[in-house]
Amino acid sequence: VSPRFYLGLGLKHLNTPDQGIFFINDNLSGGLPLRYTFNGGLELPLGRSNKAELPSFISPNFLFASQGPYRQVNVGAYAAVGPVFGGAWFRHTLGNPDAAILLVGFRQDMFKLGFSYDVTVSELAGRAGSTYELTLGLFFDRGRKRGVDWNDCGKMFR
Repeated sequence: VSPRFYLGLGLKHLNTPDQGIFFINDNLSGGLPLRYTFNGGLELPLGRSNKAELPSFISPNFLFASQGPYRQVNVGAYAAVGPVFGGAWFRHTLGNPDAAILLVGFRQDMFKLGFSYDVTVSELAGRAGSTYELTLGLFFDRGRKRGVDWNDCGKMFR
């Protein structure tokens, strides 16, 4: 939408694929329901310039996902200061609060390493385990010049 504000829409299962003959009475016999996601956010620079190699910024954002009768909303923010980044989000399933999501990581040259942890806060907190995720990103186009110097939604993942 602009150099600092972004919106996105994603669609999955456009052809509502059949899940096979073993799932006849599971309410999916008509095919896997369409899943759509809608997301957006704003990147706010920290400091006077956001044109450094590793700019510092904070980015509040949201994600809404829907598939069949299920709905989910994530609201939070991530931030980067030099090579260190982190974030926190809250996931709500529109029927109950579900999880707090924490992220911390490090970026250097073409590498990005991140660790996230989903803390279950719903009634399942004592019965379900939390989720850990480790991500290693490799970015092969670091040296390539771009025609337009915009800050976009994927900057944290490049």
